[in-house]
Amino acid sequence: QAHSILSETVTQMHSLKLPVPAELQDDFTLLHSYHLAKMFVKALIHVQAAGLLIRVSKEYNRFAQGDQLNLLFSTLIECEKAQVSRYTAYYWAKLICADKDLKSSLDKSPFKRKVYSVIRKKRPELKGTEGDLSSCPPS
Repeated sequence: QAHSILSETVTQMHSLKLPVPAELQDDFTLLHSYHLAKMFVKALIHVQAAGLLIRVSKEYNRFAQGDQLNLLFSTLIECEKAQVSRYTAYYWAKLICADKDLKSSLDKSPFKRKVYSVIRKKRPELKGTEGDLSSCPPS
């Protein structure tokens, strides 16, 4: 519902040659990315779904409290299915457990075992970053 309302509003503003406020454009982009991600998940196109869900999950605080855990869990699952990177799924699982509200919601949800299993696996090593982790470049 929110996606269609924002889509219609942005389209009307473009047709009237009115500037679209940046915040409205950002909201539309976020909801449109989520809408597309759901379509890709249904079509079993995991790489694109994971990419879009990562974009949306970076702004998870903008969603309702009840939807945040579902969004982050969907991102974790799609990252694993797409085999984007083991670190990416680990990152989202760690984020769920680090947030006090999300962790309390997780303890009551059926996602608990999956999230903890991703965290229990040995933390994946990032390849090619040995030289990149120096403190500061010389000035």
